[in-house]
Amino acid sequence: MNYINKYQACILHLCLLFLFDCANSCADVVAHQFKYATYPQNPANIAKDKQVDDKLHLFSGMGDQDDWGYGIAGAFLTVSNQIIIDVTTQGAFKTVDRNSFAGFMVDYKTPSGYLKRVAYDLKGLSDKRTDFIPSWGKGVQPDHVVHTDAETGRSLTIDLSREAPIGWNGQIWLSTMVENSGKGSSLEIRLSGITFQPTTDAPADITPFSSEGIKWKQIPIHKMNVIASNLTSPQRMALDHLSIAIPATLAASSTPQATLIIARFDHLSELTDSQRSEIHSLLSDPTGWKEQQGYVIRHYPDRKQIIATSLGDKGLVNAIAHLQRSLILLPEVAIALEKDVTVEKPETEERGIYINIGYGLSSGPITPDNWNEQEWESFIDQLVLARVTFWSFFLWTEIEHIYPDTTQTEWKSKNEHVFRMLRHAIDYSHRRGLRAVYLFTPTNIPSDMIQRHPEWATTIEYTNHAGICSRINDAYHMARIVHQYQMQYFDEADEYDIAFYDPGGCMCEECRKGAIQCRELIKQTRDFSEIRDRVNPGARFGFWTWAVWRYERIHQYSLRDCLLPEIAKALSGQTQNVVVIDSFHGDEGSTPFFEQAKELNFRTSNFVYQTNIEDGHVFLLPLLDFQQKWAQMAQSNRIDESFLMIMEVASKMPMAAFGAEYFWDADLRKETVVERYALQLTHQIDAASHLRDGFLWLDELTYKGATGNDDFNNVIHQMSASFDMAFELLPAEKRTQLQYLLTTARVYKLLAQAAQPRSSGDTLLFDKYKAEFIELTRQDPLFLHFSQNAAPLFFDRMVGWVSNGFRNGYF
Repeated sequence: MNYINKYQACILHLCLLFLFDCANSCADVVAHQFKYATYPQNPANIAKDKQVDDKLHLFSGMGDQDDWGYGIAGAFLTVSNQIIIDVTTQGAFKTVDRNSFAGFMVDYKTPSGYLKRVAYDLKGLSDKRTDFIPSWGKGVQPDHVVHTDAETGRSLTIDLSREAPIGWNGQIWLSTMVENSGKGSSLEIRLSGITFQPTTDAPADITPFSSEGIKWKQIPIHKMNVIASNLTSPQRMALDHLSIAIPATLAASSTPQATLIIARFDHLSELTDSQRSEIHSLLSDPTGWKEQQGYVIRHYPDRKQIIATSLGDKGLVNAIAHLQRSLILLPEVAIALEKDVTVEKPETEERGIYINIGYGLSSGPITPDNWNEQEWESFIDQLVLARVTFWSFFLWTEIEHIYPDTTQTEWKSKNEHVFRMLRHAIDYSHRRGLRAVYLFTPTNIPSDMIQRHPEWATTIEYTNHAGICSRINDAYHMARIVHQYQMQYFDEADEYDIAFYDPGGCMCEECRKGAIQCRELIKQTRDFSEIRDRVNPGARFGFWTWAVWRYERIHQYSLRDCLLPEIAKALSGQTQNVVVIDSFHGDEGSTPFFEQAKELNFRTSNFVYQTNIEDGHVFLLPLLDFQQKWAQMAQSNRIDESFLMIMEVASKMPMAAFGAEYFWDADLRKETVVERYALQLTHQIDAASHLRDGFLWLDELTYKGATGNDDFNNVIHQMSASFDMAFELLPAEKRTQLQYLLTTARVYKLLAQAAQPRSSGDTLLFDKYKAEFIELTRQDPLFLHFSQNAAPLFFDRMVGWVSNGFRNGYF
């Protein structure tokens, strides 16, 4: 009897283990939502579901019309670690192209969004897939492909936990799909034990950041006839980029339903007298550069005409860029205007973007030191859309030199690449109508030269970058040779600017005396201006007084009576073509040199120092109020130029675009600034509205900080929900293009949530957020380099920054 009892107990124990395992791995599946997609050009494609009792059938088929197209049926599910799928296939499957596919996709959802897509390939039709469908879920190419044989009637047990990313919450999109798999081929999968609980995989309770959105006037441009005459090369390129965006629409039609006229005002021949009088009065301005850069876009509904015109060449480029920014591509092609009469004139004459190139802060495709020609051209194209007039570049430290007499061989290949790309970018800028500015520090030379001549070395107070003391004749002679060589390399630049400090300048025992410091800065300005005369006499010259005020305060001297007056004497008659570059937001209590510069007839340029690039923070900061404040300061003080700094260009370009809008008109409402840019990115009004709110909530979080928002949880919810809803409305290709923005929103949500366990010392929860952060950045190609090299090191400090907010400390 004891033996039987032990045997029964053993069986009972095994049964309990089985039941426990099923409870954790074979639990019922809950189905919440269904989506379907077929190829618009093949009406025979099939995508559908069927629900019978507790069974779910997902069916996709090519139909009997063509080998091309797709059918996708998707279900949003809550699942356990394993699911069991019954598979039925019909027809002859064949490979038509590289995207031929038969199988199903699994998109894994986490609190940070969809982090992973796995393709389960049942037929092995192609291993070179590049397509992004389906658009729901992660909406990108698969992160991983699992090859699985499936015969009709066979059951597949899928262990979802094996492929799940960190933080998976048990929810997936399961989508059966056939694409370009041959006429008549189809696939059906069946799941049992289904409970149906309708809900949506969409953010709920979205509150618009502001109710004052733009009321767009949508002007359909299907079959629009375009008349463009006497265009310059930059204008023609601008029109070409507009045409590329909507190639089928801008072709001349034999039965046009509307007309778009693009020409400089003096070349317009299609106007009536009343139109000519009206438009000329709108364009006219007593300030010459406003006339040259401003433009009018006039919609005449009764005439079915849109006229884009300017009195100047640059203004017409700006007008065409405005049209491209205002394109709507879904649900139909249209131009979105805020009103029938659009008059745009800049409030600052020169507006620019300054990119800092420092290899020590390189971050893969995010930073320009790793770009190819196409990526540089894309950057310049975005500047044209931002309506700026110039861009500048600074090769920041002692390693970014191409001078041949240096032994820094480890950087030789990279330097040659970067310099070559910059020269190409300068050429492309000119073709697109933009100026290019080369910025350098005269006392900064290759570090190996300092190693060979340690007596040349400078004394820099805040860092150990290599540089020379300009009082030492041999050292200064070598600095002139090095930089003349590089100025000659960039002999097509439109301006050469020198920065006395950061990373150069000298504050040795002698140089920290006011009279000697002033003498050395005057000498550098005079000598490198003369080199400019030899290399490219038509170019402007500029010098930075930025940070001069810092050393005035630290060393208790004043350069106000000597520096600018003596430079004006040395450059007698040239000051109108010489730029003094400073900033309104320097150290507390400091005074920029702007007023004195204007009195001496120099041009003035306002540097907006809106982020500390040395912190290595690669994620977007909108900084709307901050950028507007300093743009308003520059415009109210009639500064000739304004520009902002950026290093992580690919991930922070929206920040630069917002700043450029304020440089154009600092009194714009931030909702308008952001919505205009959101439309430029999405070309879809509803998506732009949600993306606008996402940017605005992101700005609220990053500027005030997690601890500075009374309703912190609502802020991160609204931010996340707004970005999610915007992406839900975008086509798959656009989702992939803008994926970095969705990643950015999810990163900030994690950083903000990690603030509480960081302050309370909950290391387990903090480490969980850190692991999700690393995984999230690893999944995005733009942030992959950062994830592999810096994410583990930077997480803690980034949590601190987001906790405190930008207004309490630059990052």
